[in-house]
Amino acid sequence: MSASPLTPKYPELVRAMDRARLTMGDGLRELAAGGRFSGDVELAAYVYWSTMHGAVMLELAGCSRQ
Repeated sequence: MSASPLTPKYPELVRAMDRARLTMGDGLRELAAGGRFSGDVELAAYVYWSTMHGAVMLELAGCSRQ
């Protein structure tokens, strides 16, 4: 869950963010369950989520085009 001053006002947003975070980690959890990933799955999911968030924000801002 995000520690934002807005989250108490928008519980639906918090639930959506939690679902997104869990979805981003589903593939990693499957890999770990199959022995094909070792490490902190939740940390890796956060890194993946933050990387995708950054890429999307750059695209929306028009900064990803050369």
